[in-house]
Amino acid sequence: MSENITRDEFAGQLNSVFSVFFTPEKPREAELVNVGELNRRAFQESFSIVFHVPTDVYYEQNVYKVEHPALGSFELFLVPVKQTVNGINYEAVFSRLTE
Repeated sequence: MSENITRDEFAGQLNSVFSVFFTPEKPREAELVNVGELNRRAFQESFSIVFHVPTDVYYEQNVYKVEHPALGSFELFLVPVKQTVNGINYEAVFSRLTE
């Protein structure tokens, strides 16, 4: 997978299941539940994505390996942002310079 994952690539996988390796031994299933709007400013663009992980185990913010059948394998900095009755939501924010 390219290092420059686009917002549209994630949007095409909304509600699909990713594997997040919070621990090297056993990945957790994580559903992509939100892809934020693309915000463009002079010389910068940004967007965020949110995964829902059905677990009661809390994982610290960190860089984790993520895999998806269509998008391949890559690493994301994931931050826990909300605990629900069914699990925990984790967010990744993308911000990059443009020409």
